[in-house]
Formats: sequence, C-alpha cells, structure tokens
Amino acid sequence: MKANYQERPQIFEFINVQDFLISYYQYRKSKEHQFSYEIWAREAGIKSRSLLRMVVLGKRSLTSELAEILSYSFPFSSDELKYFFLLVEYGKAKNKEQRNFIWKKMLPLIQQRSQKIIDEPDFLSSHWLPKIQLLLSFSDIEKTSENISKILGLQLEQTENFMKILVEMKLAEKVENKNKTSIWTTQIERFKIPEANQKSQLKNFYIQAFQDAERAIAFKPETRKFRSLLVPLNVNEYAEVLTKLEEAFQEILLTYKSDEITGRRLYQMTTSLVPLTEADSL
Repeated sequence: MKANYQERPQIFEFINVQDFLISYYQYRKSKEHQFSYEIWAREAGIKSRSLLRMVVLGKRSLTSELAEILSYSFPFSSDELKYFFLLVEYGKAKNKEQRNFIWKKMLPLIQQRSQKIIDEPDFLSSHWLPKIQLLLSFSDIEKTSENISKILGLQLEQTENFMKILVEMKLAEKVENKNKTSIWTTQIERFKIPEANQKSQLKNFYIQAFQDAERAIAFKPETRKFRSLLVPLNVNEYAEVLTKLEEAFQEILLTYKSDEITGRRLYQMTTSLVPLTEADSL
C-alpha cells in the first residue's frame, strides 16, 4: 500500500505496529526534510538512534518499555495512546488465544474511528453507488466517467447519472486536473451505512449482492470462493457468531486496506446466517 504522506498516519488504521512506525517516519520526513532517526530518537528520549532505526525496520522487537518511551513522540489522544499500546501487545502475542483477547480490546477503539455516516435515502437506491463511491477513494485510477464506466462495465450514461446523485448528496464533485480533464473526486475515504436507518434499501442491496455471487459461480475457481456451513445455534450462540463475524470483517478491512487498486481486484464479501428450522421443530 502506498501511504498518503500528506496526512498524519492514523493509528486506528493499522494492526501492525511496524507498519505504523514506518508510515509515521515517512510522513515526518515528507514534512520536515531534516527529520531523521537521530532527531526522532532525541524527541522521544531514546539514547540510541540505531536502536530506533532497527525497531522501525523490524530488525529489533519493540519492547513495552521502549514503546512507553516512544509514545511521547506521538501527538496521540488518550484513545490513540491506548490503541498504540494494545497494538504493541498484539504484535507480541504468542498464540491465537492471546491475539483474540487483545483484538477484543482493540475493536471498540477501531469502531470509534472517523467514518462518514451516509444515511442519505437514495445512496442504496442502486448497488452501483457504494461501489462507485469506493472507487473514488483510490489514488491510482483515472477518475473520469469513461474510466469508471470501463472498470465497472457500465454504460457512460449510467455512470454520469450515478455521479449526479453522488454530487447531489455532496459525496463527490467534478473538478479539472492539471491537464484540464474533468475528473471526479471525493473527500471521503471511509464510509458506513447505518443498517437501522435504511432497512428497505439494504434489502435490495443484499439481494443484488447475492445475485452477484450467483453469477460468480461461473468464474474460474481460483478467482472466487464459496463455503457453506450447517451449525446448530441457540439464541446466545447466534449472538456470539454475529460478534465473531463483525470482528472478522473489521480485521480483514484493516489488514488489506489500501488506497491503491493497481494489481488488485475489487472483491465483494457477503455473508448470510439464516435459520433452516424452527426453534421447536425437534
């Protein structure tokens, strides 16, 4: 992933502390040409510049003691500081049980991070709108109507109509780049749709998502994955599974987040957990 060095790295968007340290160093370097490991070590009160460099490059582990000292060099809020220390412990976890225990503490902090809540009634009037909105967040594609149409397999007129809807919602705008070409842009990198407010629209969105999955059965097996599981659950177990699914989705989003799509394909992951029998059927 190519980092955006114009903005300070947000700790909540990382689940690997080394990745955060590297991004932070590169961000500071882009802002202050004289910035170096020596200056950073001095700011943090670390005696050895080489030790700091080896930690950032992953050649030495970040101990809890060093993390405590290093934390003073970051402009963290209280929640960011808490997450930073959890991230250090997460990286040192020796087994899956320890990782899961720490992850459960990290997740509430992650969920509080800044997201654009899109509760516009028409945002899910078409399943294409969220997909186009996501494409606009990638930094390495040409955001013209023609190129967006090509990527998604849409007619140009369709794309233009969808863009008009996004503009009306103030989610996108048309600007001219340095070559005087009209392109689309957005200030929204992450967005969330509140399910409680858009039940009818979400229903149609999920129907389309499962239709997309149905068509994908014809794709090459190495490009798509289907898995089905039959499991008996009581009310409490059902709630536990929902929590596990939410945690898994959050971890996947953080692990594979990227502001570039070159060399990648946009995948859609849709789950269904539905009852096949009545509770008193046996």
